[in-house]
Amino acid sequence: MNIPAHTASHATHTNTLDTIPVQSSIPKSNLILRDIDLLSEMAKRTTLIVYFTITTLDENIRLKIEPRAASTEERLDAVKRLSDAGVTVGILFMPIFPYLTDDFENINGVVKAVSDAGAKDLVQGVLDLRASCRNRVLSFIGEEFPELLPKYLALYKAVYAPKDYTGKIYRAVETARRRCGFKKFEMSVLREKQTKLEVWVENDGNRKK
Repeated sequence: MNIPAHTASHATHTNTLDTIPVQSSIPKSNLILRDIDLLSEMAKRTTLIVYFTITTLDENIRLKIEPRAASTEERLDAVKRLSDAGVTVGILFMPIFPYLTDDFENINGVVKAVSDAGAKDLVQGVLDLRASCRNRVLSFIGEEFPELLPKYLALYKAVYAPKDYTGKIYRAVETARRRCGFKKFEMSVLREKQTKLEVWVENDGNRKK
């Protein structure tokens, strides 16, 4: 079962971008590394950030939630390689599954792992059960983790988990962020960089300044 990252109610996270376009990518695969040279060049000329979805270090759980996605280890390697190449990398820690990926050990482990790999931003979000995915998610829980289905039905009386639950999770993530030295993320936007990208594209990719 592949759950999209947007299937989550996430904490407020905004950046002021001064109306300059931001190039972004949100992969679950490490295939983006095929374009690492191009991304490195783009990062020199425009505001660029690549987000990876990483929600657990437990490969058994990951294989059930994201059976066709790259492993967490492969994604962490991609985070490090892109970061080392000068590309700003962020993490979508979402959706966080209640009773599966919401324990303090997993939260602390994910935040430390992505920080060590060089990620500069992390956005967290607890699973929500909007109409488009509610039956699919509950069916998945019933099949793979039947002992948790009653807990999910009790927790999700509506689309979103109760605020007392989500608040506890977000506080745990914030504590882990501070422990690992994550600062408030602000993506710098430089008009000079945007101009350089436009010149680069107009010259058919010839790397001229």
